[in-house]
Amino acid sequence: MTVRGAVGLCARDAATQRVLALAAVCGLALGILELLGPLLFTELAGSRSGGSGLFGVVMAGPRRPGSRGAGGVARRCTCHG
Repeated sequence: MTVRGAVGLCARDAATQRVLALAAVCGLALGILELLGPLLFTELAGSRSGGSGLFGVVMAGPRRPGSRGAGGVARRCTCHG
């Protein structure tokens, strides 16, 4: 499928439009949180180094299960040589 075909499919399919709109809103919200998060954590911790460390720990937490899951899938995948 080409990009033109995908855009045409999205223009005709209401479910795909909703999924893409939801993905755009979630992406925008996550981008804003990642931009403003360090500033907010700096204020909470009272120092730049404490705030950045706390922000790093909080942001690493949700990524850990995803990386473990991806690693498990890669180990079980038999499609590579």
